[in-house]
Amino acid sequence: MRIQTVLTLSAALLMAAGRVQAARADTGPWTSRVSVDGGVAIPTPVNGFSDEARTGLVGGIQYLHNLDYFTAVGIQVEGYQFDGKDHAVTSSAGGRLNANSQVDAAAIEIVGRYTFLPMARFIPYVHTGLGANVLRQTTDGTPLPGFTWSDTNTSETRRLPDVNSVGISFSFGAGVETNLTDRIVLGLEATWRILGVSKAAYGNAEIDVPSLAMRLGWRFGQEPLPPGP
Repeated sequence: MRIQTVLTLSAALLMAAGRVQAARADTGPWTSRVSVDGGVAIPTPVNGFSDEARTGLVGGIQYLHNLDYFTAVGIQVEGYQFDGKDHAVTSSAGGRLNANSQVDAAAIEIVGRYTFLPMARFIPYVHTGLGANVLRQTTDGTPLPGFTWSDTNTSETRRLPDVNSVGISFSFGAGVETNLTDRIVLGLEATWRILGVSKAAYGNAEIDVPSLAMRLGWRFGQEPLPPGP
């Protein structure tokens, strides 16, 4: 299963990061950071999401605590918003509707990060997260030509029942950042997030959402990481 594969890869990544860190003698100071991110999220064909939703927005906040120069753990919250595309669906009564769905989602995850070159001017890293998500879909439907609402024989636009789902959230990705000052850092980050959803409601157990975002962070704690050369 895809979820099991992602979980295995995430665990392997964190274990490998720990082994690399253990082999280093020059571990760095402990430090913390808070960052905010914002960017675009792209619907994929999984569960027909790209047919139903337009490219949307992603934004969130993250806290990380550095265990050393290379590894960090923390928590993050991300929110998504997607406007809908017009698409045809079949109602429970057998009629054909033009539907347009607004999708909003939020995920909270425990996150791990490994930094490859912490002393460089441009610092690459990989990250992975595991947690939970909540997703809400609101849909407006209008009967297509030749069809009407069965209860009134009219064809006005109606709000269909909302769909809410709670499930597991996985994420993994990579980024590169640079130090603007000894405490402020700016990065570009690519993430692939898998949102577990109700199969009964969506016809699939997951929705895959890649995103590209800018991340602005502020370091604090005992001592900031040294700036790049």
